[in-house]
Amino acid sequence: MKKLVNNALNVGFWNLIKNFKFVWLFWATNVVFSIALTLPISFLLTENLLNSIQSENLLFDFDYLWFLQFYRINNKFFEVLPFWIYGASGIYVFIQLFYIGGTIAVFHNPKKNHFVDFFYGGVKYWFRFFKIFLLSLLFYFIFFELIKIFEKIFIIIFSESISDYTLALLNAFSFILSIFFIGVVSMYSDYFKLFVALQERTKILKTIPTVNIFIYNNFIDLFAVFFIVALIGGLGAIVYNIAANFLPREKVVYFILSFILQQILIIFRFAVKIYFYSSAVYLYKELNAEIMEEEIEEIEYY
Repeated sequence: MKKLVNNALNVGFWNLIKNFKFVWLFWATNVVFSIALTLPISFLLTENLLNSIQSENLLFDFDYLWFLQFYRINNKFFEVLPFWIYGASGIYVFIQLFYIGGTIAVFHNPKKNHFVDFFYGGVKYWFRFFKIFLLSLLFYFIFFELIKIFEKIFIIIFSESISDYTLALLNAFSFILSIFFIGVVSMYSDYFKLFVALQERTKILKTIPTVNIFIYNNFIDLFAVFFIVALIGGLGAIVYNIAANFLPREKVVYFILSFILQQILIIFRFAVKIYFYSSAVYLYKELNAEIMEEEIEEIEYY
């Protein structure tokens, strides 16, 4: 098990390095959507500050009177803004599913690692991944509704004797349980996508029992790769937070360096994401090869 996981991580890392151009694609798409989300409000801010006598005061401190005035003038825009954010976020998720399909296709056949092959894989697998995404949303919805019901029942039963300390423990338990569940569903969803793509399955619901059996039989290996890659991503976030505390506090310098550091973190996260799929594809092929070898041996024996 240990050797197989190490090989998956090593091969996955070198495949990531060879195909790092796709990380830039993920990052460039993120930049485009970030600009699309911030451009409207940036335009309004620029127009307002250029025509406001209070703009000079904002150089020294935040002015609440200016903000209230700005919000009142652009009230209709702020009513529409949530729909703009939800719409752009939804499109971004769809594109990410498209990119994941391309990523898996490239690592499945390393010789075909051009952008044409990447986009072909995205088109080929997008609708299947979209159905898995909807299934994941259903799991999240059911879980968080159950958490809400549990918390309400707990508070009703112990309403007279519940203390602030107990309530804090309940919130902490709910938070930890939510993080754990999100991790489990994320891992299940990722390996489900991988299985569907590499097995060329199109019937998602009919594939669930087969995926469950595969994950159950190889859980230790699959979880080890997922956990280690997730741990690498977490360590990157810790390093980012530590580095951010050492940035110089001059406003202009801090803004520039903070922006650069944030972009490095985003690139790192996309690299970790692709690193997982690269390692997982190798791991799946090795596990599947072992199953095939066992079946061949059984046939020869009989």
